[in-house]
Amino acid sequence: MLATHMDAVRAALTEISLKHGGRREFLDAGCGDGTRTLLFDDGTRNINGCDFKDWLAPSARGRVRLLTADIMKDGLPYEDGSFDLLLSFDVIEHLARPEALLYEMRRVLRPDGVMVVSTPNRRRPYGVVLSMLGKRSFPYGEKKDSDPYAQHIREYTAGELRDALAGAGFSVIRANRVFYGITGWYGVKSCMSLPLFHNMIFECRKG
Repeated sequence: MLATHMDAVRAALTEISLKHGGRREFLDAGCGDGTRTLLFDDGTRNINGCDFKDWLAPSARGRVRLLTADIMKDGLPYEDGSFDLLLSFDVIEHLARPEALLYEMRRVLRPDGVMVVSTPNRRRPYGVVLSMLGKRSFPYGEKKDSDPYAQHIREYTAGELRDALAGAGFSVIRANRVFYGITGWYGVKSCMSLPLFHNMIFECRKG
């Protein structure tokens, strides 16, 4: 199925949200503008978001309960075991200490809860081409005084992300792969047989 980048991601996250429909206490750690957060708003959940500043889009205001905190410095501002469904979408690649985020997410996750973590695949087609041309090194991306987490500090292969999750006490219960084209703009929603997929979205439990 042909899809844009956002269509492909939206479809994958919506499917995951529906599958975990019985989980009501939801947190998006690193929620950004909240537009992906809202994909988990099924009308029954308590929708929470946390980021180091208020980026919320108008459509998310009043629907996402936002707390601002720099997770790397102060942790997540919630009690232990507050949530049964967590999301962190394309955040971990921006962090010099990803384990700090993962440990905090484990802390606020209930024993039977599910954590969903997404990050770009380092071996996605465009990234592989840039690496072969010597044009991809880390960190990369625009450096901003207003956003200390704007750059990609490190990207992961599927195996490396599994190892990072295991090191923080998580086990992967389902690995979703999203592929949307050679350049990352158009392609198919998902293609499990392709090694050069773009995003991985792992559903995890406490190990």
